[in-house]
Amino acid sequence: GKVLLFPTQTDSSYVKLIPEKPLSLSAFTLCMRVAIQIYRKGNSVKPGVTVLLGQDPDTYVGGFEAKQSFVGEITELHMWDYVLSGSQIKAVYSNQETHVTGNVFDWNAIMYEIIGNILEAQDN
Repeated sequence: GKVLLFPTQTDSSYVKLIPEKPLSLSAFTLCMRVAIQIYRKGNSVKPGVTVLLGQDPDTYVGGFEAKQSFVGEITELHMWDYVLSGSQIKAVYSNQETHVTGNVFDWNAIMYEIIGNILEAQDN
């Protein structure tokens, strides 16, 4: 599978993910390397949102700081428009559920735009 490599701290490199369907979420589950559940009661993700990997924007799509950038590799990412249970997340993370893919972002079919110094490789 594909691997995205973020080799250095930078204020100008990131990956912009392109959702498979419009995003309008009140809760979601994002599994990336380790399984994490991200949501806050009462918050929502509005349609037209941009999902970025590798940066912590201080303003809407901009205002990046190199010291806040991600350095490392991303080898798999899935996102669902609903919250997975703890047991589902554990099963995905431990490869017990090999055919579970995100319905918003599926790593095997994900579309994205690379901006800056990010390398794409194949993990054999």
